[in-house]
Amino acid sequence: MNDLLPYLLLTVALVIVAVVAGRALRQRRIKPASAPPAWVSRKPEHFLPGEEYCELRADFNYTNDTPATSRVTLYTFNGANRGRAVLADRMTEPDFNQQRDALKREGWREEHSSADKEGQSYFYRRSAP
Repeated sequence: MNDLLPYLLLTVALVIVAVVAGRALRQRRIKPASAPPAWVSRKPEHFLPGEEYCELRADFNYTNDTPATSRVTLYTFNGANRGRAVLADRMTEPDFNQQRDALKREGWREEHSSADKEGQSYFYRRSAP
């Protein structure tokens, strides 16, 4: 029995180290969701003077249980000025990414993104011209 005691203590110590290391790695992998900026709510009281805002929304069309980007809509909003434009009824994911790049070239800064079961949204902001 005395011969087994060191091995038993070593085993207990290794199990404790493994549990602590596993928790540390799991916590590191889970990233806390960043809170969206207040203006994402589209409430005028959250808009800053001299700023324009927009949302690029892709609604998914599920085929064979895989999403394919379908309708793409651009919503613009700043104060009383609001707009909605359907950019395409059908758009592939690479074309959608090109649309995101086009907004960035026009001076829009991507500040938040969100996804749900129906689609994905990207929120942008820029200084009014």
